[in-house]
Amino acid sequence: MEAMTGAKSSVRLTLIRHAEAVSNIERTIRGEKTCAGLTERGREQALHLATRLRAEHHREPISAVYSTRVARVRETAEPVARRLGLEVEFLEPWRYHQYGAAEGMPWTALRRLRWENPLLQRRDVPVAAGAETRDRYRASIRVALERLVETHAGQHVVLFGSVENITASAEVLLGLSADARTRTKMVIDHTGITRWCIEPSPWAAGTRRAVLIAHNDTGHLSGDLALHCRELGG
Repeated sequence: MEAMTGAKSSVRLTLIRHAEAVSNIERTIRGEKTCAGLTERGREQALHLATRLRAEHHREPISAVYSTRVARVRETAEPVARRLGLEVEFLEPWRYHQYGAAEGMPWTALRRLRWENPLLQRRDVPVAAGAETRDRYRASIRVALERLVETHAGQHVVLFGSVENITASAEVLLGLSADARTRTKMVIDHTGITRWCIEPSPWAAGTRRAVLIAHNDTGHLSGDLALHCRELGG
């Protein structure tokens, strides 16, 4: 993990996307103020996830559960935290991307805007009035990860978020360039589990490296609950 120093012990980070939400069915951009939460299928997905993590907790204890404040994310994290005997915690930098005036817009409309106006494809340009740039969001996620690694040395932490959280985390942890998202894509399904280990680097004393252990693991879902997602965000 670039520029992270003072490594003493490893930290396990399990990043999980929220379950199916109303906004996913609508295919619209919904943040903290307008998210309507999970669908019935999403709530069932969250329960299956909770059962799986409870079983894993016996083998490798989970020390903390964090969530963004968006309803669909909180509603996924809460049953997991209850099964683990923990409270859902919030860390301000670990949050949803602020889309400003684009909130409520269909994802297809946003994609069309970016296609018609190449300037909006830049990481340092907001997509709408009141929105934040992707660079600013990535910086916020970096701060969140740095704080979590420092706070939870030697522990296993679960972070619930959206596509934006998990994608930005990968960019930070892998040290990807600013234009990586224009050349690559990460598929992240509902309740998909991505696992990282932030460990002392064997190559440079006092620094850490990020090890990707698993990505988009949905082995706890089957049948109608196992849906493959291709949304741009959310």
